[in-house]
Amino acid sequence: MSEVFRLREEVLVRIEEPEGAIIFYPAKDKLMILNWMGAIYVKLLLHGATCKDLISEIQQHCEVKDEDEVEKDIQDFIAKLIKNQFI
Repeated sequence: MSEVFRLREEVLVRIEEPEGAIIFYPAKDKLMILNWMGAIYVKLLLHGATCKDLISEIQQHCEVKDEDEVEKDIQDFIAKLIKNQFI
């Protein structure tokens, strides 16, 4: 998946280190509370990132034993963001 994903400009992001983040899309009244991993993803998605970018970032923070599983988790996360119109 080499598509670049980016949060909508209207989405408000509040990083709550080290716990996670809150993202809110006022136009659709959508809110998501994210854990620390989701906060890492969101920081990258503010400026645009590919699935590979997100995998690379996770590898810097965690020991990745199964890259395919991580990629699937990231794809699921991105799909959830798209479904809720954050991307």
